[in-house]
Amino acid sequence: MRTAPPLLALGCLCLLASPASAQGHGGRPIRVLGVRALTFGSLIAGAPSSVLRTDPARAGQFDLMAQNREVVLVSFSLPSAMSGPAGASLPVMFSGTDAGFSQEQTIGDQVAFDPRTTYTGTMSRQGRASIFLGGTAMPAFNQPPGNYSGTVTLTIAYP
Repeated sequence: MRTAPPLLALGCLCLLASPASAQGHGGRPIRVLGVRALTFGSLIAGAPSSVLRTDPARAGQFDLMAQNREVVLVSFSLPSAMSGPAGASLPVMFSGTDAGFSQEQTIGDQVAFDPRTTYTGTMSRQGRASIFLGGTAMPAFNQPPGNYSGTVTLTIAYP
């Protein structure tokens, strides 16, 4: 008799902004708000699971406030794995189109970029923008069940 692969519990990458609220170059303020964590949901052992940056429920989202029409540098510190029960590790990957920048702050209006490299974006006329993040969880066939989490850090700066 064939048995189904075990389900793993929720995999979540927590989003942190660094700096969350700070003075940019020349005293220009920058604010970053982590709106939603990148969430993989229930995973099946041995089956990779991807979240698109355009997924309105599971993609990570940061909202930015800075000077109107200013250029900002966007960079991530991304984990290579999430941590789980009893020291278990669940690998995660990010590809060249897993991040998106939106002046309109809408998930459907994004410019894709590679979250592994620095991106240069321009704030809207109102000084706002959003950044969205997807990725892929890569559970092993013998992945221990449980909750897994990791930390994604976003840094925004004026050039």
